[in-house]
Amino acid sequence: PLNPQGLCAAVVGKPWLPAMAVAMAESVGETRDKVMSLPQLQSLMKKDPEAYEVEFDQQWKHFVSMMEIWKLKPQKPQSSFGEQVMFLAHVAPSFPGRGDDLPGVLIGALDEHYEVMHTTMRQTLVQALILLRNRNQFPCIRTLPLYFKLFSLSDKSLRTQIFTHVVRDIGLMNQKSRSQNTNKELRDLFFAKMRDGESEVSRRACAAFITLYRKSIWRDAHVVNLMSAGLVHPDVKIAAALAHLFLGNKTKGLEGILEDSDDEEAG
Repeated sequence: PLNPQGLCAAVVGKPWLPAMAVAMAESVGETRDKVMSLPQLQSLMKKDPEAYEVEFDQQWKHFVSMMEIWKLKPQKPQSSFGEQVMFLAHVAPSFPGRGDDLPGVLIGALDEHYEVMHTTMRQTLVQALILLRNRNQFPCIRTLPLYFKLFSLSDKSLRTQIFTHVVRDIGLMNQKSRSQNTNKELRDLFFAKMRDGESEVSRRACAAFITLYRKSIWRDAHVVNLMSAGLVHPDVKIAAALAHLFLGNKTKGLEGILEDSDDEEAG
């Protein structure tokens, strides 16, 4: 490829060429930037991972450096860092052994800074984790403790995003194979959060039980026993939602508990 600096040097002393030289140099620079853009590099790396292992390592080091800078002021949006996070979330599954640490790094960053993070960055890191989970890069249970913490935030969009993902994820997981041990671990966690969590956390845990029960995913005697304990929950809305469920109401219980939570936030 042409070297813009060399091209400009070659025309020194020729007054009729500088404008053309500058234009060509800028064109070369723009072409190079386009070739090295993250979306194009992402496509190339996913198509032929073995040919781009060096590039992945370089991008990982860049990500680590950007993460350290971001941690200094997590309350500020940093679009370039967000782009780097999503880039790695897309390509890391194609580089087993190289990008395996990404879920843990993102979980750790969110767990440490979620209360002060800028909304956009928080949603970006969560979206990256959802993308990685959809590629089966870690078990469902690994992010749930973090997600329940995020339910306590006054961020309706984020709560909806996480709730929708978690319910869908558990549903797909049970379609592929029903692991009794995994489901018991998940149910026990959801019940603990419904029983002892903050208001928003408890309500989301209850809503998950109701949704998964109605989808015939969690519908055995163990689940019924766990949910029946919630009929005497101190949060009236949780007790009412479960009462609607057991009375056969197919919509009001679930919609009421989620909409009421969001309405209270707005008020």
